[in-house]
Amino acid sequence: MVHTRSYTKSNTQKQNLTIKNKASIVRSVNKTVHGLKQTNGLYSRSKLFRPLILQLLRQFEFMDSGTHWTQFLQATFRKSNEQLVVLYKEMKFMTMDEKQYLTLLINNLQSFRQKCIDSTVYNFSKLPGHIPLEIKNHIVGFIAVAPTRF
Repeated sequence: MVHTRSYTKSNTQKQNLTIKNKASIVRSVNKTVHGLKQTNGLYSRSKLFRPLILQLLRQFEFMDSGTHWTQFLQATFRKSNEQLVVLYKEMKFMTMDEKQYLTLLINNLQSFRQKCIDSTVYNFSKLPGHIPLEIKNHIVGFIAVAPTRF
């Protein structure tokens, strides 16, 4: 195996990008959690929640590529589904400006949800076809972001 300067430089760049991605995700999560502790009301909480969802959408491929983010993505998937239900129920009591912003948040949550489901289906399809369905569900359940009910 030959280690050239470009190979080392390429690995260093990848490591720096990984560190940068982790730092930006952690910073966004901390800012959201800190802000949610201090606010009440659906609209003000949504204004804090949407930047986190946008960050997760931007970094989804990075987070989905490693298994150490799986539990975080699973929890975020569950919370986003719960948030969608609340948003749909409370949307009729909002002003027009608030409705526009909440519509953006709903679209972002649905995009995140769809990415999670697509990732799970992709992981499920990578397994050979001769494995029984129950075993596939069990295997993919460890790395799946969305629940595995096929």
